[in-house]
Amino acid sequence: MDGRYVKELHSNNNLVGSSNQKTYRIKNGKAKLSTPQKGSKKWSLSVTHDGTIYMAGIPKEKEIEMIENHLSDAGFPKKFK
Repeated sequence: MDGRYVKELHSNNNLVGSSNQKTYRIKNGKAKLSTPQKGSKKWSLSVTHDGTIYMAGIPKEKEIEMIENHLSDAGFPKKFK
């Protein structure tokens, strides 16, 4: 992804935070501009053995609470701001 987050251009797409940002797919070492589908709801979360949390994508506000609950149930109490 490129471009800074611009609050006035907030996007409801989970892969970018604001509409000025662009996403790219990397294949064979070359970046190709990718156009996320409108309304896309894609994100992923991984927890390592040492408890480090990695997240890609931007969850919706209600999804954040669900993520916090699932992490807590798995023994990783975490609150996102």
